[in-house]
Amino acid sequence: MIDLYTWSTADGHCVATMLEAAQIPYRVHPVDVLNLQEQPRQFQAISPNKVPAITDPDGPDLQPLSIFGCAPILIYLAEKSCRFLPEDASLRYQCLQWVIWQQSDVAPVLSKVHETLDANASLSRTLEHKTRLLWQALANQLSGKRFICGDDLTIADFALYPWIKSIQQPGIDPAALAPVQLWLEQLNDIEFMYNGLQIP
Repeated sequence: MIDLYTWSTADGHCVATMLEAAQIPYRVHPVDVLNLQEQPRQFQAISPNKVPAITDPDGPDLQPLSIFGCAPILIYLAEKSCRFLPEDASLRYQCLQWVIWQQSDVAPVLSKVHETLDANASLSRTLEHKTRLLWQALANQLSGKRFICGDDLTIADFALYPWIKSIQQPGIDPAALAPVQLWLEQLNDIEFMYNGLQIP
């Protein structure tokens, strides 16, 4: 059984929804990265204060394996379960590039958006512009597709869905773009997506 060290963050929800979808048994260890005194010792041994993190006692060659970070965990779980990562080489790289886009572009910008909104401050024009560019890039990719990489759900969807769903601010609501709205509506109706968003 996989041990999941996580918190109520978008990255944490990315991994939780993947575990639910792949039906991989797991147990949850809530970790508040701002409270070092309350963190499980096992978490401090495997992660540089970053959630999510996992430990799998049945890793490669049946040896224990620990991983931190949303993207590497999603890739590992996809390979372990043989699900949600295309076998076709071209589609596989397309999928991975959108997972990396989440980490390099989406997460930094939307983290700043959340910090600003939580402080009851107004978004700068630059931040609004960057956010809208993200939505347009996503809408362009989803145009004519059911999911990020086509007709099949992949780890690219798991990586992006919790982040995109977390923004419902008027003026920068991603659902204002039809392809993104349709994508969100489809994923909202999937039970394992809902279940993963409740963790921890």
